[in-house]
Amino acid sequence: LTLDNGESRLPEAIALLLRHLGQHRRIVLFCDDVQWFDDASLATISEVIRRKIDMQWQIVMTMRPGETRAGVQRIISDTTRTQQLTRITLTPLNPAETHQLAQRIDPQYDHHAVDRAEGNPFMVIELLRHGMPAASQLPDAIRDLIATRMMQLTPAAQRLIERAAICGREFVVAQCASLAGIAATEVATVVDELQQHMLIRMLDAFRARFDHPLTVESIVARLGPVHSGALHLQFADMLVAQTPDDAA
Repeated sequence: LTLDNGESRLPEAIALLLRHLGQHRRIVLFCDDVQWFDDASLATISEVIRRKIDMQWQIVMTMRPGETRAGVQRIISDTTRTQQLTRITLTPLNPAETHQLAQRIDPQYDHHAVDRAEGNPFMVIELLRHGMPAASQLPDAIRDLIATRMMQLTPAAQRLIERAAICGREFVVAQCASLAGIAATEVATVVDELQQHMLIRMLDAFRARFDHPLTVESIVARLGPVHSGALHLQFADMLVAQTPDDAA
């Protein structure tokens, strides 16, 4: 299959295999979380699309907005140009849909646990599978997901979002940036990064809101009580320093 490192002809071989399999049956390739795919996997998808294999086939790809790699963006651009792409934006489940999902998992489900999920199917499933844990005892799958998203951030963005989590679901960007030691000229860039990763959204020119309450809980739990306590004290000292003497 190769003349060099074992990958050069692999996409072509897989495309030919799919052509053979698809001669007498419909083929559907389901690619979940393509933002995590390596270059070889993306090259394979591109090869299948490029060859326009003469068969009944579909590729279904899921990805988080704001986490698009260059290889994924090329596939999106190419299939958009050739009118092969259909986009479907998934929104949170509405209350009726959430109720139906919860009923399938546990007919006697805890309504408060479901409310905490805010329509996120993954959160609903994990919370119901593990009961209704406290903030410091969130299911490992939820904490691991948030930790993975945090690892993709620059150090400055990580510092800002950790301080923001101490403030709660909504926070003042300038205060958290100051506490994180981020220069005023860099704040906009860091905020853009956090928005691109769908971790926060701006409410106005000064305030922001986390995408989900369990994101806040996961970050605070990840910090641990000692680090969280230290950040709380730093934030309190900053507020005291900003308070006029006649208002103290």
